[in-house]
Amino acid sequence: MKKIIKESKKIYFEIDMDDREQMMGALKYVRMNDGVKLSDLLTKEEFERVDAYFKKNFQIPCFNDEPL
Repeated sequence: MKKIIKESKKIYFEIDMDDREQMMGALKYVRMNDGVKLSDLLTKEEFERVDAYFKKNFQIPCFNDEPL
């Protein structure tokens, strides 16, 4: 199993979006290549919508100060 995961280009996991602890734990593993940030991929308006959603539903800001 480790060999298969190591050789994979993409891996997908399921997270219970209602479990804040599980979501926060998973965030430390979310990274994109080359220092790309979420705000680099979205328009200002789109990012503001995502940020507002995280603040409303999870009481946390959308992490953008560090690459994801």
